[in-house]
Amino acid sequence: MTNESELRVTPRGVLAFCREKEVKAIDLRFADLFGTWHHLTVPVSRLSEASFEQGFAVDLSDQPTASACDRLIVPHASSAFLDPFASLPTLILIGSLQDPITREDDTLDSRIIAQRALNYLQGTGIADRARFAATCEFYLFSEVQIALSPAMSMIRLQRESRRASEDGRSLSGSGVHDSSPTDFSASPVDASFDFRNSVMELLIDADIPVSHHYQIGQKSGQAAIEMDSSDLVSAADAMMSAKFMVRSAAKRSGSLATFLPKPIAGHRGSGMPLHFSLWKGEEGLFGGQGYGGLSETAMLSIGGILQHAPALTAFCNPTTNSYRRLHHSPENAFQLGYAQQSRRAACCIPSFSSEPRAKCIEIRTPDASANPYLAFAAILMAAIDGIQNKIEAGPPLSIEADEARTSPRSLPPSLWDALECLEQDSDFLTRGDVFSQEMLERWLTYKRNVERPAVESYPTPAEYQRYLDC
Repeated sequence: MTNESELRVTPRGVLAFCREKEVKAIDLRFADLFGTWHHLTVPVSRLSEASFEQGFAVDLSDQPTASACDRLIVPHASSAFLDPFASLPTLILIGSLQDPITREDDTLDSRIIAQRALNYLQGTGIADRARFAATCEFYLFSEVQIALSPAMSMIRLQRESRRASEDGRSLSGSGVHDSSPTDFSASPVDASFDFRNSVMELLIDADIPVSHHYQIGQKSGQAAIEMDSSDLVSAADAMMSAKFMVRSAAKRSGSLATFLPKPIAGHRGSGMPLHFSLWKGEEGLFGGQGYGGLSETAMLSIGGILQHAPALTAFCNPTTNSYRRLHHSPENAFQLGYAQQSRRAACCIPSFSSEPRAKCIEIRTPDASANPYLAFAAILMAAIDGIQNKIEAGPPLSIEADEARTSPRSLPPSLWDALECLEQDSDFLTRGDVFSQEMLERWLTYKRNVERPAVESYPTPAEYQRYLDC
C-alpha cells in the first residue's frame, strides 16, 4: 500500500496513488485573479512524471484578466487530493500558469504571486517561512432567490437553521434553547453540527487538518471552520479547497453556502481571521519579551500591516459587500490598531499559549471573498516592509471596554476608496517583482470599469423604501 503522505510530495507518489485508488480522471485546477477556480480535465492516462514539468495546454481567451490566451497549467504534486463529489474517480491537482514558449511564470497568476512573496521573504534573510492559519466563516441557506432587472430587484433568503421537533412541528432558530447563544454553543443550538462534521471529514481526507465550531450568527445559519497553520502557498491552497468542499457539500445536501461577508442586514458578518507568523527553520520569530509576549520582529510586522492596512483592504476585502461588514456590523467596528484579546482590533494578539514558538498575530479584518493567494501575499509584503523600515506599531489600543477604544486611523469606507488607497500605496507590493505593475493595473481597471458600473447602476430596495415619495 502506498503511504498517502507520499502523494503530497512527489509526482511518482501521485501516479502510485492514482493506480491504487483506480483514478480515471485528473482535474487540473487554477485560480483566476479574483480567486475563482477554473479547471481542465484529462484522462489519467495523460498524466506522467514529466507532466509535472511540461504542464497541460489551456486556452484562456475568454478570461477577462488573463495575460494571454495560450498558457500551460503546471500541476503541483503537493496539492493532490481525491474529488469526493465526482462520480468518476477523479484526482484534483492545483496548478500554476506558465508561458508555453518562454516557460516563464505568468505574472498574473495569483498562486505564482504568493510563491514570489515567499521567495522575496527568503531573499531578505528575515525568515524562510511565513505561516498562516485561516478561519473560514460562512452562512448556510436552504434557499436563495435573486431577481434583478431594470424594473425589479429582489432577494429572498431561506434560513438553514430551521429544524423539526420530535412531534414534527417546525422550530425556528429563535426557540427556547437559543435565548442567549454564544460562539461555540453546543447542540441543540448548534444546527449545522452534522454538516460541519461532514466537511471536516472531507478536508481531513484531503490532508487539510481543521476544526469547526458554532457561530452566534448561526441563528441565521452561520458556521466556522478553522484550518491548521501551514506555509503561505499551502495555506492558500487549503482555503481554496475548503471553499470548494463547503460549497459542494452544501449543494449535495440541498443547501447553499455563501462566503459573502454581510449577507443579512443586522446579523453578524462572515470574516476570514488570519493567524500569521514568521519562522526560520523550526524557530518561530514572533515570540519575545514585548507586549503580549511578542518579539521586535512581530511588533514591526504589526507596524507594517497597520501602516498599509487601507491598501491591503483592496485585496483582503475585495467586494462592495465587504465594507458592509467592516463598517455596519456592531461586532466588527474594527479599530486600526492592535491589542490583546480584542475582537475589534484589526490586529489581535492571541494569548492562548505562553510558548514562544506558538506566538502569532491575528489579523481580523479580511474576509473569505478574497483571493487567498493575493491576500496572504499582500499581508506578508506589508509585514516585510514593517521589519525592513522599522515601522513602529505605536501603543496598543486602550484596554478599556470595547466601546471606549479609539484609533486616529480607520479603514476605507468603501471598495472604491480602498482601490484609491492601493493606487497611492503599492510600492511595498511591487518590490522584488512580487506584484507586477500590470497585475495591479488589471485589478484596478476591472474593479472600476466592470464591477463598479454593474453594482452601482441598479437602485436598491432600500433606496426605494426611503426615497420613493421624495
